[in-house]
Amino acid sequence: MTKKKQCHGGVKLTEKTARTLAMQEFGTARGLTKSTSFVGAYFMEFGNLRIEICADAACIAVRVVLAHGTGSSVKYFDPDTLQENFKAIDKHREDEDRAIISDWVNLNGPEYCRKQVEAIWKQGG
Repeated sequence: MTKKKQCHGGVKLTEKTARTLAMQEFGTARGLTKSTSFVGAYFMEFGNLRIEICADAACIAVRVVLAHGTGSSVKYFDPDTLQENFKAIDKHREDEDRAIISDWVNLNGPEYCRKQVEAIWKQGG
C-alpha cells in the first residue's frame, strides 16, 4: 500500500477522491465544488444540508452540517482505502468530550466540579 502525498500537515485530497467519497457516502457527487477559501476542501449542498469533504491530518473528513447550524455529523476515512477510520472517529469523540468537560470546569470552577463528580461517584452512577 502506498502512502498518499502529505500536504500542509495532512493528506492531499484530489477532486477525484472527493467525488469517489461523495458517491460512496451519498450516492451522488452532483454540485461538488472546490473551496476557494480552504486548501483541499470540497463542498456540496442537498436542500438544507451542507457537505464538506476535506483533508485532515492523517484522514479525509466528511462533515454534514444543517444549513442553520443546529446539528452536524462527521466521519473520518482512510486516504488509501476510503474505508471508515474508526480510530480517528474515536479520537474525535474523545476530543469533543474533553472540550465539553473543559468548558464545564471553566464555567463552574474546579472545586464545584470536583464536588459534583464526588457526589456522582458516591451515588454509584
